[in-house]
Amino acid sequence: MQSEGEGAGEGESSGTRKVINTIPPILFTLCKGGVVIIDEIEAPLHTKLTAALVKLFLDPKTNPKQAQLLLATHDTNLLNSVPLRRDQINFVEKNKAGATTVYSLSDFNYFEGNPGQPDKDKEKRYLEGRYGATPSIDLSTLSPA
Repeated sequence: MQSEGEGAGEGESSGTRKVINTIPPILFTLCKGGVVIIDEIEAPLHTKLTAALVKLFLDPKTNPKQAQLLLATHDTNLLNSVPLRRDQINFVEKNKAGATTVYSLSDFNYFEGNPGQPDKDKEKRYLEGRYGATPSIDLSTLSPA
């Protein structure tokens, strides 16, 4: 059976193989411009490495052609560790019928009594359920009885 990223070093960790396989399209897109799409960019990378890859697209020095990165992630840490604008953060939520809704963080308004930094801790607010798009977890269905 062949492992993911064969040729990238069979003895390497899955994270190392992911970096080896992800860096070429990222560098190509940064050099030439365009869009690179990466589903679950964080798997199986350390959150700091994932943040560093995203930041490459935000820095004009490393992204002179204004390339774009479209990513899906479950790494909520990126909400605080990467300086994204509110309109650059989108949430995807499925209802019970399976229909999907996509909406932006910029769709959320804050009350007038909070003129400071309404997004100071976006990760905390997300995990509290303030933005929706959080999984519904019912562990009772896993009962061994």
